[in-house]
Amino acid sequence: MSENGRVPTSNPPAVVPREPWRACLGRVLLSRQASALAGTILILIFLGCMSLSIGCKTEADGTSGQEGKLSLHHGQEIDVYYPAPYAAPPNLELSGDCDKCEIIEQKADHFRIRCNDACDATPHWKARGLRCPPAVTPPSVLVAPSAPPPAPPPPTNGSPVPLPTPTTVQNP
Repeated sequence: MSENGRVPTSNPPAVVPREPWRACLGRVLLSRQASALAGTILILIFLGCMSLSIGCKTEADGTSGQEGKLSLHHGQEIDVYYPAPYAAPPNLELSGDCDKCEIIEQKADHFRIRCNDACDATPHWKARGLRCPPAVTPPSVLVAPSAPPPAPPPPTNGSPVPLPTPTTVQNP
């Protein structure tokens, strides 16, 4: 009992309503930080899947040099297309992890490479050769349609009917 003769009553603590967990999760997932993190991860995935970078340089003598870097996994085989095709298969040089890779096929517009090592490989390639001349499109030739043949006279049944003879009209 208290001094005034009353039994003390304890006031229950104020209940703060809790936010549903779905609303809380939605707020966190839609925050700016989560969006920036998701965008960064997406860009890294795209750049990792492209797995090559390409550059192109043209010299004064008409030869073109192109280069790039690849990222290959164990046993992976990919086709690498040149941005500007060559007139014939170019001189292709590999550096970096070139001992882990093998060029399987080489053509004027691309080459095929395979990683033979148990580990991943990141070879650097350089191609040099004569550029393919630009495709010449033939000039457009317009062909006018020929006139249709004259239509044959309509068929007649029997002998031809003579036309009436013109009469002269006199003016008064």
